[in-house]
Amino acid sequence: YSAKDQGSRLLEVQLPGPRGDVTVTCDEVSKHWGSLRLEDVVEPALMVRLSGREKERRNALFVAAVHLRQHGFLDEKNEPKPIELKLAKMRRGKVDQPARVSIGNTFPREHPGVRSGNFISALNEWAQRKWPTAVGRDLLKYTETQGPDGWISCVTILRGENHSFKGEPCAQKKA
Repeated sequence: YSAKDQGSRLLEVQLPGPRGDVTVTCDEVSKHWGSLRLEDVVEPALMVRLSGREKERRNALFVAAVHLRQHGFLDEKNEPKPIELKLAKMRRGKVDQPARVSIGNTFPREHPGVRSGNFISALNEWAQRKWPTAVGRDLLKYTETQGPDGWISCVTILRGENHSFKGEPCAQKKA
């Protein structure tokens, strides 16, 4: 693109080719399109969303595709021919992609709802939110002991202050 004081116009498009870069200049784009406008060949519904710069790019890329086709780099479906693509990639060399990391919130913000008495799942989910970097088995420990009144379940939170909570005695081990 040219400088802002010169109208920020597209000057040229360079595309890698198997035998060297293919360059399409602003003059070639103007000559190819002549008096025809992009609005004359593209549906009006698509045109409303395009800015002036995007329209200019589309004109240039269309002419670039015509050039690539004339040089024999594209097939009848305007797809790059495999050998030409491979040669262009080899000529260009490996292009390092910038490292990208996307980290999202794994858990929703609200506390888990306890559905149908599934307290173990709700407690596990709470502990994973509280200590997201810890492994599940290092967060909670469940034990059952049989006493004179029945089975007593106990859960110990292994992080923080190691709090333990005992349940009421039950006739069965799994209540």
